[in-house]
Amino acid sequence: MPAEVMYDKERADLALQYLRANTIGMRATNKVWPAAAGAEQAKGAAAKEAESAPPAAPDAVPPPGPPPGPPPGQPDQPWREDADYDPFSERVVRLPYSDLGAAAHLLKGAMGAGLLAIPLGFKMSGLAVGVASGVLIAVACTHCCTMLVLSSRLLCRRLRVPSLDFPSTVEAAFLTGHARFRRYARACRFMVNFMLCFTYLGLPIIFIVVISSSVQQLVQHYTQADLSVRYYILMLVPFVLAMGMVRDLKWLVPLSHASNTLFLLGLGTTMYYVLRAAPSPAAARQTGVAADYPLFLSAMIYGMENIGVILPVENTMRHPQHMTSGRNVLVWSMSTIAFCYIFIGASGFLAFGEATRENIILNLPVNEPAAQAVKVVIPVGVLLSYGLQLYVVPLTLWGGIQHRVPEGRRGAAFNLLRAGTVLFTVVVALVVPNLRPVLALVGAVGFSSLGLLFPALVDIVVAWDTASALRLAKNLLIIVFWLVALLSGTYSALLEIRDTYFGEPQPS
Repeated sequence: MPAEVMYDKERADLALQYLRANTIGMRATNKVWPAAAGAEQAKGAAAKEAESAPPAAPDAVPPPGPPPGPPPGQPDQPWREDADYDPFSERVVRLPYSDLGAAAHLLKGAMGAGLLAIPLGFKMSGLAVGVASGVLIAVACTHCCTMLVLSSRLLCRRLRVPSLDFPSTVEAAFLTGHARFRRYARACRFMVNFMLCFTYLGLPIIFIVVISSSVQQLVQHYTQADLSVRYYILMLVPFVLAMGMVRDLKWLVPLSHASNTLFLLGLGTTMYYVLRAAPSPAAARQTGVAADYPLFLSAMIYGMENIGVILPVENTMRHPQHMTSGRNVLVWSMSTIAFCYIFIGASGFLAFGEATRENIILNLPVNEPAAQAVKVVIPVGVLLSYGLQLYVVPLTLWGGIQHRVPEGRRGAAFNLLRAGTVLFTVVVALVVPNLRPVLALVGAVGFSSLGLLFPALVDIVVAWDTASALRLAKNLLIIVFWLVALLSGTYSALLEIRDTYFGEPQPS
């Protein structure tokens, strides 16, 4: 690639390499700004070929200069922002999203299996507590997403790069923050990548549980066969393995569109049954048992949290400034997501009350043709999206191990890694074939850490010297909320796994 053509991720990677080598408190391994060094090396060759070289591509951009660095004479202070640098004008986006397209991607990222389980969450919290808590969680999640986007833009101006992904944003915040934070940069990047893998491994596990439980109910209705749900999970192995082995995203995108269509059709029919049976809200239980509330909290965070797709969508919008200002795509999308989760959760609990199950389609009458169609359509739609949900995890793992594999064996090794990842999700589903504790673990550990902890930490580190006491207190409150959700949700999920699959709880 010519020195003058440098795409967004490459520029970000070069900037981070420079920071790792030159930041105070980090071991110096390279004192040369990589982009500038590459440009100098290519300068002579480019001059010789100047007459015969074709014109530069319209989207070509010059290599970035080194980041501005800390204030002069104050190397322990946060790095300066380049006020004249506009990351939006520097971005190279092949197929930019419109505002409507960006909103559709945000909605698609949140509208999934969590919607099927949210009525169970309202059963655990009660109607009034569930609605009030849902509104507060939606506000917290939206605010954290906004903080992450704004911090990422500020860090782009510090590094003079067009865009940053989630792990790079967290690492850059610590590398360019106050000197006391810089030693934690690589560890925080590792934690973000770990949580992304944990979270996006949890989603396929939840999908397997949803599919197998629905198939089990239909088979029992028609054959009276009383088989454990684990047998149906094993029967799914060839299908999920086939979906998980698709390596080309081009073939997964059409399957994802078909999945969304089937899921929406099934969900629409489900809501017909729900609204038909829903009594007056006054007749429902308004509060729940305190011990069950952490499971509701985890389920709601799992459903509403959309942090994993925020920066990828913002980085590829035609008008990225509209994500948090102007039309404010983020607020409108998150408001729609919150309304759907609260409405479906409350309606489902009203309709089925104490009989609400971990997957709302299991509450539909199994002897009616329309309900039977839902029990087929939604599982098929979920199965078609399995490969796309799993897509990120093998790529993330492969990035850390591919340099250890001989060149000639990398294709086979990557396929083996993908197959192993699929089989891992099956094994976990076999161990815990119950949607509630799996969803609680993913929500409490994965989504709460990605959506609450890291945005608050980044905001603290980025604005360490300029933040008001109120801003710091707000971020500390978010971290306390994350800690409560993490500890209580994880503890409740592990207790339920123990009590359900490993015997009765022991008296204290």
